[in-house]
Amino acid sequence: MTALAVALLLEAAASARSSPARSYEQWTPHVSTSWTAWWSWVLGDFTEPTSYKSPLASVGLLVGAFAAYFLWRSSSRFAGTPVSYGFGARFPWMIGAVVLSLVATNLLFRGLLVDGKWQPTFVVVASVPAAVVLLYGRGWAVLGTGAVLGIVTVPPLAMLLIANFCAPNGIPNVVGIVSAMALGGVIACATCRFLPWMRVPDDAPPVHGAGRVDARRSEAAWTVRRVLADFSEAQFIGSEWAGGLMIVGACAGFLIDPSFAGYGLELLPRILFAQVLTSAIGVVLWRQWYRGGGWTATYVPVVSSAPTAVVAFGGSWSALVLGAAIGAALGAPVARLLAKLIPPLFHPFIANVTSMAVTTLVVYWSLMFIL
Repeated sequence: MTALAVALLLEAAASARSSPARSYEQWTPHVSTSWTAWWSWVLGDFTEPTSYKSPLASVGLLVGAFAAYFLWRSSSRFAGTPVSYGFGARFPWMIGAVVLSLVATNLLFRGLLVDGKWQPTFVVVASVPAAVVLLYGRGWAVLGTGAVLGIVTVPPLAMLLIANFCAPNGIPNVVGIVSAMALGGVIACATCRFLPWMRVPDDAPPVHGAGRVDARRSEAAWTVRRVLADFSEAQFIGSEWAGGLMIVGACAGFLIDPSFAGYGLELLPRILFAQVLTSAIGVVLWRQWYRGGGWTATYVPVVSSAPTAVVAFGGSWSALVLGAAIGAALGAPVARLLAKLIPPLFHPFIANVTSMAVTTLVVYWSLMFIL
């Protein structure tokens, strides 16, 4: 109910403001000609996996992520969910690989952004670079390898699939994007097995989630934390600090200019509500998989089918609620089933993004039939 109230208040605040020009439409044409616009585009890429390209949200995400990291290093009781699945020591190297890959991708494909044409430059944030570092550990060779593999695999595949599969068939772009992440992940992980300098370190197994507790009050608090953490799972952070501050940044950006965040559609409040709803439903449905420090991919519909249901159906409340519910029911179990097929040294994110493609298609086609 709190999330719904916030969404309605944001919409009310936006409707009370006059928008003489659409800022997002003014911003995108300048990315290929203005370095200021370009850098803000790069920064916004950090939160585009959650379907709103917002520099302020990205600042919140990164501040929250580093706060979680430093709290973890100091063994603070306020650290919350272990950052990067318990691989906190690899977090700075992971961020380094992502930043290097992201900047290089945007430089290489900057020319394709002429006249405001959108391109999925953000895909490296939620795919290969971070996965390679989390698999192979710290070091400049691992950082560089992850960054380069991210550049040469996922962005070209995403652009190819959007242009030749999604657009001609009327399929949401997110299906092509997450399919490119899956294919790029397979190619990158397979390549790493043949590179002599890529060796898996003998680290402890990852710690996912914060575990399930018994006290009713603590359980409620854990549920809220888990929902917030889902908002930063796509970026391989998985921290309630990062997810919570990202939401704060997104809301602040929307209040400053409703026609900027969320591709200028002014649907950000409903996207956020759909994401909170689908995560909450998923966490309640599949909480048994979180017991004892376990983990499951309840974030799958948060970054795929839920925002797609909102955007594709013009913010329809019925599409929002149905899409959130169907996505929550399918996302985590499909990812869990697919993860069993992933061989060693292939990061499980491949199963998660494949589940995103499947879940989004099912949700989209179901809503087309129902509505």
